[in-house]
Amino acid sequence: MKTQDQVRVGTVSAFHPETGTVDVKFFTAQDPVAKELTMIAHEYRPIEPGMMVMCFFQEHGEGRGFCVGPIYTDNRLPKNPGEQFTRVDFRDGFIEHDRDQETLTIGGVKKLIIQCPVEVTEGNVDILAGDGTAMAGDFITSVRTLNTHGH
Repeated sequence: MKTQDQVRVGTVSAFHPETGTVDVKFFTAQDPVAKELTMIAHEYRPIEPGMMVMCFFQEHGEGRGFCVGPIYTDNRLPKNPGEQFTRVDFRDGFIEHDRDQETLTIGGVKKLIIQCPVEVTEGNVDILAGDGTAMAGDFITSVRTLNTHGH
């Protein structure tokens, strides 16, 4: 097997969440679709059909291969590049951690559920409305009311 056949780029044609595998369509006529390639990932993240991915195939493995995951292209670049950022983008939102500012930003979702063992106090939680208006004071008052009523 030639090196160019061991490393290939293609687009996802199907994602199988129950097995953590994808089907990938390649740009050549030879072996155009690889079925059920195992995703190499340390976290669960659905891969959408149409995403460009990089795949590796074993030299002596009867065509067995692995999908590394989405790759950046001119049409799909990092939203907020920088060494201090870790970001996960979803179809309807994102989560972004800024290590330098010690902030976690969650945006674009219709409903947000936060579960944490940290006491919520004024100063360690800011909630911004869609227009950027701060709502932390009202939120903290609501949380304190719930806590004092045993909820």
